[in-house]
Amino acid sequence: MRLPAGTDETALTTAALRAGVAVSPGRAYFAAEASAPHLRLGFADTAGADEITEGVRRLAAACAEVGVTVR
Repeated sequence: MRLPAGTDETALTTAALRAGVAVSPGRAYFAAEASAPHLRLGFADTAGADEITEGVRRLAAACAEVGVTVR
């Protein structure tokens, strides 16, 4: 997930974990320097659409906590 320029991936990852959503900073998944901050999202181990919806809600709350605007 591409994030706005200047977003602290680590701060957002920490806020997401506090909200109960495990994500990873995206920079480790690029072979070269990323053009913008990113998060790595995974959803393979979910019980269905309701669980994904709740995860998105929690991730949006974590974004708001660190000042990232979600569109």
